[in-house]
Amino acid sequence: MNRQSKGEKNKKSRSGLEWPIGIAVVLLLFLSFLIGALVVLSGEQFDLVTKDYYEKGLAYQQRIDAIRRTQEIPDALRIIPDKKQNVLVFRFAPQFQGKPLSGKIYFYRPSNARQDKQVDLPASLTDDFVVPTEQLPKGKWRIKAEWEVDGQTYYYETVLYLE
Repeated sequence: MNRQSKGEKNKKSRSGLEWPIGIAVVLLLFLSFLIGALVVLSGEQFDLVTKDYYEKGLAYQQRIDAIRRTQEIPDALRIIPDKKQNVLVFRFAPQFQGKPLSGKIYFYRPSNARQDKQVDLPASLTDDFVVPTEQLPKGKWRIKAEWEVDGQTYYYETVLYLE
């Protein structure tokens, strides 16, 4: 009664090995994938920071401080388009009036980088600053102004549409 044919014995022994062999094959495939990925990724160059990241970090913090100082002053800088005279009047806050200030005004044209302009504020500027709009084509401009008064830096940025 306990007699089994040879074919039945082989069938039972083979069916018992299928799961362990399958698991081993899957694990080997997974490990070979991981090793392959490690080899490929180890050859990649990941530059997450620039060489002068410390200086750039300081400059970024100084920009944040300048923006904060500017926001603390109501109407630190007003840009008034004068269509009759075709000029932009840059009017600084009353606490800057009469004090020498220096800096730059950047005109960025989003649609055409070749039209970008930079204007230096005169070293002796103590009042409004006027920029003619004749050389500035009509349309959207991003204006960034950075100036210094009494050793403090200020920064203002806005979007202006010239008509």
